[in-house]
Amino acid sequence: MIRKSHISVSIFLLGLIMAPGVIAQAQTATAVAAPSRTLEGGVQKVDLSLEHLRDVGLDLKEIMTSSRHLYDEVTIQPVAMITQPSMVGPGVIINIPVGTRPVGPPQQPRKDRVDLAMNNMAPIIKLFKKNADEFVADQKELDVSDDAKAKLHPLVGDWVTGVNKISSELQQLESLTQGPQYDNAAIAAICGNMQQSARDLDKVKDKAFKIMKRERRR
Repeated sequence: MIRKSHISVSIFLLGLIMAPGVIAQAQTATAVAAPSRTLEGGVQKVDLSLEHLRDVGLDLKEIMTSSRHLYDEVTIQPVAMITQPSMVGPGVIINIPVGTRPVGPPQQPRKDRVDLAMNNMAPIIKLFKKNADEFVADQKELDVSDDAKAKLHPLVGDWVTGVNKISSELQQLESLTQGPQYDNAAIAAICGNMQQSARDLDKVKDKAFKIMKRERRR
């Protein structure tokens, strides 16, 4: 179950730079609604704080955890223990486990476990995209200083690329996880890619966190 506090305050980079040309390049990104105030023309000023960025990190960890659980579910395979005899005393031999070997094809994933993993990460990614669309449409704008916007500007492209990638991966997973039969290999491959996408986004978040931490000290 996704913690409400994570989603309710998660907010991020797109919209940091609202200058002409930047929004046109940003096809999508992420931001989940935080406390905001409405300006003239219906544009909402949304606060970006260290606490909000920490929550973005928690959301990304949820995606990484859920995609890892889904990967594990589709790669379960019956194995047999490989042992090696070893002498431990006069006339006493024991078999010491030294590894495993597959003894059959991967097991059919359990639908309830597949659905659980998808239900945990899909709403987060979809909310990232929903709020990004609102930034692109100039409905929301981050409430940070001009200096912070200038420093965060180089991170926007990396964030947008990463969100586009992870959103596409989610769409692929949604089509592959309807069941009752599953393409285990395809799901596992996408989950591996999604893990990397979430790690890449987390690195961008960490860079933004450092910028906002310096901003707070002023």
